[in-house]
Amino acid sequence: SAASDVYKRQGKITMLKLSNNRKSLYVGVDSGREGEFKGDVYVLDAVTGEILTTYSEVGGAPVDILEKY
Repeated sequence: SAASDVYKRQGKITMLKLSNNRKSLYVGVDSGREGEFKGDVYVLDAVTGEILTTYSEVGGAPVDILEKY
């Protein structure tokens, strides 16, 4: 699957959070990159595991996320 291909890179999962509507799974990853912007957040379809959106190079290692409506 596309998600498993992403995780073949070196990194550490730092966050798993199910969306309020239970349709998406947020996965925070410490990519191991040097510097301040070493985090990535992937939004996966909670049923299929398909990556819907990627937010690369977020500050630090993601540990929580808030959804806006």
